[in-house]
Amino acid sequence: MKIIDDNRDYLGTQIADIIEADPSVTVKNIRITSDLDISYETPVHDLRFEGVQFLGRVNIGGEKGDLSFCDVTFEKDVDLYLSRPGELDFSTCEFKSTANFHSIETTSFSLNKSRFRDHCVFVNMKVKELLNLADTVFEKSVDFSGAQIGEMNVTRLRSSDPIQIRWSQFGCAWISEFYSWALAPDGAERVSRLRQLESALEFWKRNFATLGQRRDELEANYEVMRLRRNYLTRKYGPRWWASILLEIPSRYGTRPFRPIMLGVFMIFLFGFVYWFADPFQAVRSDALAKKPLFLFSLLYSLDSFVPVVNVAGVKDWGWVVANEYRWLVLIERVLGLTTSVLAAYSISQTFSISEE
Repeated sequence: MKIIDDNRDYLGTQIADIIEADPSVTVKNIRITSDLDISYETPVHDLRFEGVQFLGRVNIGGEKGDLSFCDVTFEKDVDLYLSRPGELDFSTCEFKSTANFHSIETTSFSLNKSRFRDHCVFVNMKVKELLNLADTVFEKSVDFSGAQIGEMNVTRLRSSDPIQIRWSQFGCAWISEFYSWALAPDGAERVSRLRQLESALEFWKRNFATLGQRRDELEANYEVMRLRRNYLTRKYGPRWWASILLEIPSRYGTRPFRPIMLGVFMIFLFGFVYWFADPFQAVRSDALAKKPLFLFSLLYSLDSFVPVVNVAGVKDWGWVVANEYRWLVLIERVLGLTTSVLAAYSISQTFSISEE
């Protein structure tokens, strides 16, 4: 591997020529005073920059080997659009202008302890394994729209503006990995790590709320409530029971159609009971025929279950339920009212803020 470490200034074209002549290069402790352009065709096996200051733009494209930047300052734009490095590492770097990682593909990508002072784009990025954002600071907008991420480390991640990302892009893998780390020790250390997870989830909850991504906000909120119930709240206490009861109807709004599906199930269940028992009695001589009985029973169950509104109108056909079965109708009405309220609340929580 060729090493450049002579504490003097180089032009970007000089560095590009050196890289083209030797695809494995380590560049240390120099200033690059003009644009560095490593084209699509230039082969790179292992390229490392340590303690380097880039005064011009940096453009790297095409399929490359491992790229590493450590303790590097970028005074102007960095553009790796459509590049495909093996592994990509920007550790303890400072980006003073825009950074474009749009549509890059890499095995792992680290921005550990780096700071972005201008806008940053990660749109449609693909990271197969780990995206490391530990101690990374974003001072302006950052966009991960459409990014595909294997795992993501966001320990002590900070951002002045909300981070454009969806829970589905990283949430499940991230929280699973965080739990594995948090639950490894016992005692006070475990509690401390779980509190860090709680803080991280609150960060994402606020981030999604600021973006108006209601569904993602609800997912983060559900994970906060689940964490507190399972590990931070006294079991079988009032808060513990309240958490369980509030989760059952719609999983804190993350499953808005669960009450509706439950309602449909209960309508069919009570309809089957009415059909099997046939408790109907005619109250007038011109009562309409209750045939087929199963369909009549199902519609009678629907009208009993849905409060206020008479949906099918079969109760006006001249039939009532025998006295010994009236409790069954009463139970269905109570369940129907409760389920309807829960369904309305759940759906309103999910769709009260427009996302797309």
